[in-house]
Amino acid sequence: MQEWTLKIQPRNTEPFDAGIIVAPLYDVKRKFTAWRWIIVRDITEIEQSKRAEEQI
Repeated sequence: MQEWTLKIQPRNTEPFDAGIIVAPLYDVKRKFTAWRWIIVRDITEIEQSKRAEEQI
């Protein structure tokens, strides 16, 4: 399982930074079947404060 940050733009709205979790899915025989993508939260404010700290 990994967490990534992506910029997402819904239709007719402004883009935002989102925390995404990606995890593999396996069947009962432990064979890989697919990826599970979960949008965790809007992290725009967190990303903006990180960028501001980097500029200081």
